Amino acid sequence: LVMAVSEEERHKGMLRTRDAHSFRRADRYLAAFPRIRAIQGGLMDRAKIASWPIVDLSMVKSDTDRIKHLMDVAWNDHQTR
Repeated sequence: LVMAVSEEERHKGMLRTRDAHSFRRADRYLAAFPRIRAIQGGLMDRAKIASWPIVDLSMVKSDTDRIKHLMDVAWNDHQTR
């Protein structure tokens, strides 16, 4: 499972919000934002090749519900083998 954020501005906003809950400042991540986006792109490419599910946090209403659903599907698939 890969979690991603396709919308750049939303991704930046999430990094800024994270600043309130971490000892690491958001400006550190925002300065490296192009590299973070490139890494995310690489992870998404590999996920597609490996048929791993990608949860785009920009596109889902509830990320936790989507992840729970994907885990249930994987568990059920595993049980039927």
